[in-house]
Amino acid sequence: MGSSHAAWVLPRAARQGLIHGLLLALGLFGSACVVPRWPVQAPVALPFAVLPEGSGGMHYGIDLLVPVGTEVGVMYGGQVLYAGELQGYGEAVRVDHGDGLESVYAHLSSIRVSEGQELGPGEIVGLSGRGPHTDDPHLHFEVWMDGRPIDPVRLLGGAPGR
Repeated sequence: MGSSHAAWVLPRAARQGLIHGLLLALGLFGSACVVPRWPVQAPVALPFAVLPEGSGGMHYGIDLLVPVGTEVGVMYGGQVLYAGELQGYGEAVRVDHGDGLESVYAHLSSIRVSEGQELGPGEIVGLSGRGPHTDDPHLHFEVWMDGRPIDPVRLLGGAPGR
């Protein structure tokens, strides 16, 4: 008696999401046994997916309240895709972690990496600064999966310092 396996086949995006979730839960994401971590330990000043007053758009990351000059570590190892001025973000670094996962570190006062550079978990990408539309010092942090923004708090298992 034959059986059909077609009912168990998931679309690629669903398979990737399921696999990423399982690997994160097991602490086995990527090639090393390293779990993604917060770039800084700081209170959340502005959460994910809110409409900041006067912004005219969705907030695709979170803002972490840190003094200017705080070292910002990459959440997980990967390759620097972009390092420089980015409209609306000021000085920013974008990192590809593989398998559709990317992160962005923005409002930096100083960038310490260059495009194409390979980074290990926690390596310093820059120093925190101020956003282009505010005087309040903070780090703007975004996480993207397969071209869509995701809430870093959900990915990293709670707010920083918990």
